[in-house]
Amino acid sequence: MTTDKQQQSVNTDDLDGTVFISDNLPFLKSLDTESIDLVCIDPPFGKTQTFEGTLNPPLSEEECRIEKELMDSWDVYDAQTAYELGLEYPDQTGTTAKFDDIWSFRAMVYEETMNELERKCPAAYHLIQTTRRTHSDSIAAYITFMVERMLEIKRVLKPTGAVYLHCDHEANAYLRQMMDAVFGKDNFRNEIVWQSVTSTGRGSQYLPRKWGNVVNSIMFYAKSDTFRVKPYRELTEDEIKKRFPNIDEHGRRYLDDTIAAPGRAWIKKAAAENGHSKSLIKKRHQTI
Repeated sequence: MTTDKQQQSVNTDDLDGTVFISDNLPFLKSLDTESIDLVCIDPPFGKTQTFEGTLNPPLSEEECRIEKELMDSWDVYDAQTAYELGLEYPDQTGTTAKFDDIWSFRAMVYEETMNELERKCPAAYHLIQTTRRTHSDSIAAYITFMVERMLEIKRVLKPTGAVYLHCDHEANAYLRQMMDAVFGKDNFRNEIVWQSVTSTGRGSQYLPRKWGNVVNSIMFYAKSDTFRVKPYRELTEDEIKKRFPNIDEHGRRYLDDTIAAPGRAWIKKAAAENGHSKSLIKKRHQTI
């Protein structure tokens, strides 16, 4: 739910740590083009489940008053209206809060949305149609939800910007293709994998059908080739000598390193400052 004020253009210089509680799509549409350096998004995972939780401790009287004032500014005056808009209406009971990570193509994806996506990003449009065939309508609806937002994220990112998308095994294969469609496969930088839980296996009289899922992924994409990972610093002269101790016939430093995997020898080159002029450092890896 957003106010008319949110629909207007937002000057990001004035936000200064402001927290907006709303669907991020209308808010993204209100941001200026190429005004954002970094986006980190932890969206629903497309798990087709309802998640429940409790507020512990419950909201204080002051917290409840502030949140109700915020709801009032969005013309949300009761729990039913909030529920219909996908919001939690504030109270002090600490009762169970619910989030439905359940998707329906028929109920959530409109013809005009698909027509717009076909025009703006044909690759993503065809991915959605393919997902309906290779997976399910529910995941296709989830990918549609994500495509709409990623197109806006791409628009608001500066050419030097980047986005990190958090997901798990449920839809990461389709999300990777979606990110390729929106940002371009050449702007993929890394898939960062981290262990989210410890093993939960308790043993069974039956042989398991699969290994346990204990990791999540973070898809890291750049807006363009001008992006560079920061912080970055040039090596000092002492670090150059230590890391690249050998000097070839042209006076260029390099490192001999042995890799146990099979394959042909390959060379990586990197520039470093030596205090006088740019000197080419050649990092040479040879296989055995």
